[in-house]
Amino acid sequence: MKKFILLFITAINITFVSGQNTFKAVVKDSQTKETLIGATAVLQGTTFGATANAEGIIEIKNIPGGQKVIVFTYIGYETRMDTFNFPLATNNPIEILLSSEGEELEGVVVSSTRRSRTIDNIPTRMETISGEELEEKGNMKPGDIRMILNESTGIQTQQTSATSYN
Repeated sequence: MKKFILLFITAINITFVSGQNTFKAVVKDSQTKETLIGATAVLQGTTFGATANAEGIIEIKNIPGGQKVIVFTYIGYETRMDTFNFPLATNNPIEILLSSEGEELEGVVVSSTRRSRTIDNIPTRMETISGEELEEKGNMKPGDIRMILNESTGIQTQQTSATSYN
């Protein structure tokens, strides 16, 4: 009886292990063969999907066995749908080539205008002096805050007393 239960548990585990396939692909431009960073792949009919990393590699995990359709998309390129039988024969990434739609994306025009604002309405730039910087300058010349203020942009220090260096 124990052997029958052990065999049954083993059969169930094998079913779960074989149902979890991984799909790897490299998405490239069909003309230049450059990787398309940020291209997406989605297993049709599910929420399983992935985005291409810096090397253009897409990896979708936990795909059930059988014949599945994967949809590849990228902005400015035609959508491609491919059918794969899982488990795949190879673990190497599959090369997917996407072709451009033919029409180029519109350019973006950035323009600015000048407005009449008074000095009171213009935002003021603020700078902070960190405690680490204060400590560093304090070790160089203790008590000389003028040295710290001179290195800040927009601040000018001037000596007003010849004897006390204020």
